Amino acid sequence: MGKKNNVIINYLSDKARFADMINAELYGGRQVIKPDGLTEISATTYISSSGKDEAKPPHRKERRGDLAMQYKDGSIYRIFLA
Repeated sequence: MGKKNNVIINYLSDKARFADMINAELYGGRQVIKPDGLTEISATTYISSSGKDEAKPPHRKERRGDLAMQYKDGSIYRIFLA
């Protein structure tokens, strides 16, 4: 991740800014997501794939997002930057 991405991630780590961006992009500006309902969570997930040979253990592949927050209703919002 480059320096520009780090600046953007640091900026959007503020819950009010994150909520504003999600509300603007996903909800047409309606104030659906409130900053006080957000909790930052790990943006790294693992994908398991067993392949065709069931005798082999599943292969775990890491997939990293740049920023993830969970809303109080259980919804997870993730930001991926190039």
